[in-house]
Amino acid sequence: MDPNLRALSQVPRKIWDSGPASWYFDLLTDRVTSAIPSLAAMPVHPWAELRQDVIPFYGDIESPRHAFSVEPLDWGGRLLERQVTETLCHYLDPKTGSHAAARCAVFLQTLFDLSGAPPIDTTKADRTGLRIFAEFHIDGRKKSRRIDLLIEMVQNGDIHAAVLEFKFEHHATKGQLDDIEKWTNKNYNDISLFFIVPDISAHKNIQDQYRNWKVLSWHTLLRRLELNMQAASAKIDDEQYRSFRRTMFRRATGG
Repeated sequence: MDPNLRALSQVPRKIWDSGPASWYFDLLTDRVTSAIPSLAAMPVHPWAELRQDVIPFYGDIESPRHAFSVEPLDWGGRLLERQVTETLCHYLDPKTGSHAAARCAVFLQTLFDLSGAPPIDTTKADRTGLRIFAEFHIDGRKKSRRIDLLIEMVQNGDIHAAVLEFKFEHHATKGQLDDIEKWTNKNYNDISLFFIVPDISAHKNIQDQYRNWKVLSWHTLLRRLELNMQAASAKIDDEQYRSFRRTMFRRATGG
């Protein structure tokens, strides 16, 4: 994990308070309805009703277990792809903590939820055989390649691999995904390939040319991850991991 991020993760985070936002919303509403009296007759849905509409998509955003309950890390600049990859690996690596394997299983289940029928049941996978690697080097046809995040899992003696390529401003280079897919097929019994980007419409060539790769938006991935983390045991989460997820939300939306 980047030492700068590790140090920042120790700084106490403020709990998000919806009060100021509600006050500002009411203020704007009053000013608009004063300027346009006919709007005053229109029904305004209270937050309690709107909150129920939000839960299926984001989870309970007012829960202290939600990533939105804490502030994102702010160190004066955008996180680089490699920093996101290595820090996420740190929080999911079974070698770094007693609950990391359970977190990794939730993360994998999130990926499989979004890709359709999962190739394995992550709840039944042998967590002693769960391994995760960031920036994993492989030999390509013409040059060395790196897999952003490689997760290995064992079930019934078979080794499965989930491969994730993360992009923010960049695009896949020529031959990159071909080399990764070929190497992964050669080394594992079963594979799942994921290409994570801010906007899937900007990467239609990946969806058209690489049918074995599932293209997901960061926003979709993070929303589903929050739902699954809230459904999991509270003991596998902590404020540092929530703060990092909040930071990824901000990074995924251009911050």
